[in-house]
Amino acid sequence: MSSKNDIFVLSEEQKTTVRNLLDKTKKDVPVFYEEGESESFYVPVEGGEIRVFHYKPEKSLTKKPFVYVPGFFCPPQIWKDIHIANYKNAEYYYIESREKKSSKIKRGRKSNFTVDQLAKDIQKVLEFFEINKTNYNLLGASYGASMILQGLIKNYFSPDLSILFDPLVRWDYAKFLTYVINPITPPFILGIIRMILAHIFLPDPKNVTQRDKILLYIKEAEPWKFRKSTIHIRDFNIIDDLPKIKNNVIICHGPADNLHKSREYFLYAESIANCKLLVTTVSDEEREYFYGIMANIFSKSERVDTIPPSLKIFEIPLERK
Repeated sequence: MSSKNDIFVLSEEQKTTVRNLLDKTKKDVPVFYEEGESESFYVPVEGGEIRVFHYKPEKSLTKKPFVYVPGFFCPPQIWKDIHIANYKNAEYYYIESREKKSSKIKRGRKSNFTVDQLAKDIQKVLEFFEINKTNYNLLGASYGASMILQGLIKNYFSPDLSILFDPLVRWDYAKFLTYVINPITPPFILGIIRMILAHIFLPDPKNVTQRDKILLYIKEAEPWKFRKSTIHIRDFNIIDDLPKIKNNVIICHGPADNLHKSREYFLYAESIANCKLLVTTVSDEEREYFYGIMANIFSKSERVDTIPPSLKIFEIPLERK
């Protein structure tokens, strides 16, 4: 394996392992947010309510449930494939954070969309379902993972294990949009021009899969929540706070793109004492599906200080002082 030029390159053995894991669980399943497939709840949080899906099979084959937190603005249809590996065998909760279209947050000057508030919302969900009183894993992607890191830093929750897919620990994107355009543009205008802005500020317009996902995020976003959220997260930066985390953490990275750069994940993982780093470079089309497989594998393991054997091949050695 190589990490030169900010890119993780899988060996042929690793590629074969990825393919075998994907093919082993491949099947047609309902979408988890379909009526009758999961229970849908609105959980009280500060200033309103957020939606949470709870999927519970008749017989769970895992040792503990997992709680999943997707990234900013991400609609559930993006993550439908996490259900493939967990259908009829794993219990899990899917949290739609407050900036999502589904949330019922009171609109006003005091409405809060900071990452710290989003982490507190996760705490409320864990308490609402009494998950915090049991053994559980907490998973998140991109800024969903950022919410989890913030909660670990502030000790809002203490899961058995946090598995974080490409966590972003600072806002370092579209500065002109977040510092100049959004503060002076009324929400109804943003609603009209948001798709134009999305095309202008796409991180990698040549990546068709990522482009289509980001355009779907923006299309599904509620303009006033989008404006408020991007203003509130523009100064987010927890790089210096990562050493405060004492919990067991797995950081998973791959493939690299303009938002998720490989070099940085060595720094993040090495900054957290009980953290391991995995390369999870799969195609953009199968990324969510593979994350669902990993969630299932970790949920079957009682150990929180070691990588399960089927995923050990993806671990990258870290050099701590």
